[in-house]
Amino acid sequence: MPDDVLASDTANHIAANISADASFEPLAFVLVERCAARVLLPCALVMRERPGAQAYITTVAGGLDNRMVGVEVSLDSEAGRALTDGLPVVSGTDEKVIALSRGDRRRYTGGGISIPMAQGGSVYGAILAFGVPSMGAREAVALLSEDARKFGPVIIPAYLAATSARRADTDELTGLANRRVLNRLISRNNVGERASLIVIDIDHFKSVNDTFGHPTGDMALRHIARLLREAVRPLDTAARIGGEEFAVWLPGADPATGAEVAERLRSTIEATPFRHQGQERAITISVGVASYPTPIRAVENLMGAADTALYTAKRAGRNQVVASRAQAS
Repeated sequence: MPDDVLASDTANHIAANISADASFEPLAFVLVERCAARVLLPCALVMRERPGAQAYITTVAGGLDNRMVGVEVSLDSEAGRALTDGLPVVSGTDEKVIALSRGDRRRYTGGGISIPMAQGGSVYGAILAFGVPSMGAREAVALLSEDARKFGPVIIPAYLAATSARRADTDELTGLANRRVLNRLISRNNVGERASLIVIDIDHFKSVNDTFGHPTGDMALRHIARLLREAVRPLDTAARIGGEEFAVWLPGADPATGAEVAERLRSTIEATPFRHQGQERAITISVGVASYPTPIRAVENLMGAADTALYTAKRAGRNQVVASRAQAS
């Protein structure tokens, strides 16, 4: 079977058999693995929401460091030129397709190919191949361009649909999940399956905004969000659910674990001030914890119980954790 038929059939088959909001990742993985096999080089996919927007590596094939996923691709880089110019770019052996500045990432030799992926005359992404193709640049460009044409009409809509769905579930300022996601997780918790909910409020946050201005307040919120994101397990969910209010959903966590995690978050935030205009500014939080099915017997009462515990912590002087002991039903 010709390769171009295989590419088209593979993309269309996957797209037809999985939901729109879940289709991008498997499609992208098929694409980069296929490209890597065709040109015998490690490959990655870069995408952006619209022309002119920031571009990020979304998918890597085997042979590349998975930590590259999420790295921003500068429009001044070789890969960026493919996005801005809409033309294939072949990098010389003394050039890098993208610049990996983080010290913990693998170092790559120079050379590579960047192939734009377009729809309706607008470039939304690029296929990247790292290194010098043994078959020659011209043949490699032809093969990768063929895949970009075949997969583009499926990959780009799938990416935009996934991005739109993710945005609806994401707090724009902090990048955390929003209240909608948290409510969905709580409501979907299986009957009798243990879980704990932590609710967090930044102490005296109004004074931060009043004294230093809302941009500084936003910095503080992003600072808290980063600490929460780094402190929880992959299966946990950190969310921003109000102005200065956050929550952490801990599936499978009993009351002792919930309280332990809550105290760890409180102490971590207290010990990690954020920097503003060259100065460190300390932040503390008040925390409420509630656990299901003990002591909270109805999962729909978790939020109310955690909120009550939070306000108990605030009334008791702030910068502390209070766990709910109510037998709510």
